[in-house]
Amino acid sequence: LTMCCANNQPRYSRDSIAEFEVTTNRFDATMGRTMGMSVNAVTKSGTNTLSGTAAGYFRHDSLIAKDFIQDRVLPYEDQQYSVTLGGPLLLDRVHFFTNYEYEREPGTVTFNNTVFDFADLAATRNENKFGAKVDVQFSPNNRMAVRYNRYRNAIRNDGTGGAGNHPSGARDNNRYADQYFSEASQVLSTNTVNQIKVGIATNYFTLEPKAGYSTGENRRPPTSPQVFEGVTSGRAIEGGTPQIGYSGFTIGSATNTPQRTGEKNYSFRDDLTTSFQAGGRHDIKVGAEFIRYTMPQNWCNICDGQFTSNNRAPANLLSFMPDSFDASTWDLDGMNAAAPFRDYTVSIGNFAWTLKREIYAGWLQDDWQVSNKLTLNLGVRYDLDHGAHGEFIAFDPWLSGTRPSDSNNLAPRLGFAFAVDDRTVIRGGYGLFFTQLENDA
Repeated sequence: LTMCCANNQPRYSRDSIAEFEVTTNRFDATMGRTMGMSVNAVTKSGTNTLSGTAAGYFRHDSLIAKDFIQDRVLPYEDQQYSVTLGGPLLLDRVHFFTNYEYEREPGTVTFNNTVFDFADLAATRNENKFGAKVDVQFSPNNRMAVRYNRYRNAIRNDGTGGAGNHPSGARDNNRYADQYFSEASQVLSTNTVNQIKVGIATNYFTLEPKAGYSTGENRRPPTSPQVFEGVTSGRAIEGGTPQIGYSGFTIGSATNTPQRTGEKNYSFRDDLTTSFQAGGRHDIKVGAEFIRYTMPQNWCNICDGQFTSNNRAPANLLSFMPDSFDASTWDLDGMNAAAPFRDYTVSIGNFAWTLKREIYAGWLQDDWQVSNKLTLNLGVRYDLDHGAHGEFIAFDPWLSGTRPSDSNNLAPRLGFAFAVDDRTVIRGGYGLFFTQLENDA
């Protein structure tokens, strides 16, 4: 489960996916927390035969045309490598599958300002995806699968370029994800199967300014709060400067950096499936799920200050910035004299916090084949997202910290399939679907 910041979600090697299923409407009660679509991906497993794959994909600027704005061929490369290997650890009993994919994209950030001439910045992106899976069959009735996935994506000199930005606005965007998952299946009888799934998923990203104060501790501006990769401990994120906003031109770090945003989720799910005859065939699915969701953040939101001017940037602006990436050399008084600042904004306080949610779900689904022509899909699902709306946050005098949770999310799922003849089937149904809070909820 991942719910924050769609562009920072973990990715998986395409060569590790065996198949995937996309359900776009009227899915049954076993699936929830979405009202639009559901995607189920199945990862590959090893077999009794040792086998693997290798693939490569390459691009180069010698094969592309001129950029329309820059009127030149922009430097560009992209190299991707992917390998997989799977096979037996113990014939017929234990199998493994591993995959690794690496992408190197040495891109370029360009500037096309008509007043100032800035050199290009290298913007290399390095992405690593790794996965390992072991399947164990203890007996004909009992089996288990354990899987680990790792994702790393480092993007250099992100967030700048174009006509309206100074190179000092560049930042490093680092994305991380680790997932641990296990599934145990037990055949209880000739018509009953139980599956237990347990997982831990972590996902976070950092936005780290390239410019800073070289004379300050960790290159942070004097008196500015530190921002840690681990929110309350761990590596301190360096860099950060005041932002200076002229009409049509911006200098310095983005006002939302440095930043560390992440998630950590613990999940447990139990699915019991059984079948029996009673006025036709009944396929029954009953289950429950629990997710412990935490979202720790350390977000410097204008904590390094922001100057704003109604004027255009002065033509001699660069003379006030001997070192574009060392704000301790910037002459703010000189900038103010050349093009007066209108105001100054700064946020003061504690910029680290953690949101916590407890997510529960339960469901009952009956796919009833009444006859060879008619099948009824009868289901009901209940969802509870405890803490999703900040019910326990106290902020006197406005929030008491004792507000009730939204607890009436009972969702019926009804459907039918009727075979008119051997070439025509009529399907229909009704369902109530509750989606989850997303992004920066």
